[in-house]
Amino acid sequence: MLTVQVEADPYLGTLFLGRIHSGTLRVGDTLLSLNADGQIVGEGKVKRIFAREGLQRVEKVAAGAGEIVSIAGIKIVGGGVNCTLVHPDGWGLSGPRPLPTTPIDPPTISINVFANDSPLAGREGTKLTSQLIKDRIYEEAQTNVALSVLPGPSSESLELRGRGVLHLGVLLEVLRREGFEFCVGPPKAVLIPDPNCSGTKKTFLEPIEECTVLVKEEYASGVVQKLTKRRGELRLYDSDHPEEGWTRIVMDIPARGLIGYMAGEFKNDVHGQG
Repeated sequence: MLTVQVEADPYLGTLFLGRIHSGTLRVGDTLLSLNADGQIVGEGKVKRIFAREGLQRVEKVAAGAGEIVSIAGIKIVGGGVNCTLVHPDGWGLSGPRPLPTTPIDPPTISINVFANDSPLAGREGTKLTSQLIKDRIYEEAQTNVALSVLPGPSSESLELRGRGVLHLGVLLEVLRREGFEFCVGPPKAVLIPDPNCSGTKKTFLEPIEECTVLVKEEYASGVVQKLTKRRGELRLYDSDHPEEGWTRIVMDIPARGLIGYMAGEFKNDVHGQG
């Protein structure tokens, strides 16, 4: 079984969700976990098996090939998503082989989060200390597979890396509604060292996004001009859209070029029609 999602339960611990590829799974079975390279990264004994009926979680004693189930009792190092769960006796002559996986996109945007130290602290939330904030974010990182949590510039802060401003924005809104109050630094693009650089001067790679814009035809040139100034490269300009008067634009643009544009200038440039 290939694990595609991680769930958290306060009583059972971590649950791994996936579709059984072959064989039969039973409570009490011992399973090994293989990463994409075929290395063993975890093991454990199946304590519970859960299937879904609508929105309800239904416990089962056994499950067969083709069923989508959640498994409790397995411990995996390094998250657990995109790992293959196999029975030790079900390898066959060729040995353990991981199922084909789709790699998880790496983070593109980072922000720093820390406790609110302004004079107006305590007016919007009830959970104010840095320890409460850190505990909640680390708990979120167990199931949010696209989120990376690193130490921040100070001992009281954390650096959050995610798949774009929207991904991190949704997380911050969830924390705010749960009663947390904190400060957030400005978003920045995640840069990684260039592995092909052999000189003494370090060079870095930055994330490039594919930006698709659907806009009224009279505002299309203004959008292209703004995105070009932000280092965007035009890939597609399609004015033959099914809806008359609309244009579809596809551009490759650095992630840092989109920060602050789509939520602010863009709406003004297209008068809300984009």
